[in-house]
Amino acid sequence: MGLRTKNVQARPLRARYGSKKGSQSRVDFMKDIAHNDVESRFATRLDEFARRRKAGDKDAEAEEIDFIMNALPFLSDHYKENTVTESRSIYKDYLSKVEDVFTPVAVVEQTCNACCEGRLVPQGNVDDMVCEGCGEIEYGYSYFTKPEQTTARARVNRQQVYRPINHFNDMLIHFQGKELTYVPETVIDYIRNAAMVHFPMERTMTHVHTRKLLRLKKYNKYYRNIPNIMQRAFGIQPPQFTEEQLATLRAMFQDTEVAFRETCNDRINFLSVNFLLFKFCELLGWNSYLSLIPLLKSSSKLYDHDNKWSSMCRHLGWHFVKTRVPPRCLI
Repeated sequence: MGLRTKNVQARPLRARYGSKKGSQSRVDFMKDIAHNDVESRFATRLDEFARRRKAGDKDAEAEEIDFIMNALPFLSDHYKENTVTESRSIYKDYLSKVEDVFTPVAVVEQTCNACCEGRLVPQGNVDDMVCEGCGEIEYGYSYFTKPEQTTARARVNRQQVYRPINHFNDMLIHFQGKELTYVPETVIDYIRNAAMVHFPMERTMTHVHTRKLLRLKKYNKYYRNIPNIMQRAFGIQPPQFTEEQLATLRAMFQDTEVAFRETCNDRINFLSVNFLLFKFCELLGWNSYLSLIPLLKSSSKLYDHDNKWSSMCRHLGWHFVKTRVPPRCLI
């Protein structure tokens, strides 16, 4: 059947999730959930102010100006080369002084949950950890406590603190190259020059090529910035979703969270968000995106994901399609 599958469920899915009226409350709910780094939270707040201005809120503009003025010093510090400890301190100060949120207590895991072998090491983005083996990103596992509850540092079960929707929203931002992270010009120059050395015969650079070049230089922390890097280095525009498409994807993700809890309770970790984005686009017939979504090449992991996805599809009444990954997607 290949990639151009006859998605018999595409039309019913569009009808269910494409309604602006039906998806709006879900979208608001998703956007209300805070991301776990300074730039993502800043972008989310700007979106909130934009919605308020559009809705005619007269106070939104003044409040937005105050918010930006308060946040700018923390954004400036955030983009500097900081140690992990310094980055976490900046994040905590931002939460406390700009958003009036209590200090997070970080939970650190040492073993990669994707390959179950690689050692996790901190990267310069607050509470994120990157696997030295497969390059998988483990996103910030933190929870918020009141000051009177922090007399003893508690170790919290990651199931209680990890929010998959944060991970999914963050992935959508980076997939479209809309993150605020500054990738140094030295990295862009390296990618541009290394591509001519290592891939001289390639007419078009891909996500896989760029990832390999980053790995050679041990720039693992920039893996999720690849769409942005490709745009700056080669002029390749990142894929884009419309607001309606994003609302559809987030609504579907919310439903899969429920299905996962009810059908896959024997698995600790949620499914890969890249895998879910691939399956959503496949179900909806958005085939032009499929070759642009990076997936791990481990056949055993894809088989495991497919088994879980099959159970979730049965629970949701969705059409199950066995995953056939384009070679250029394998990382």
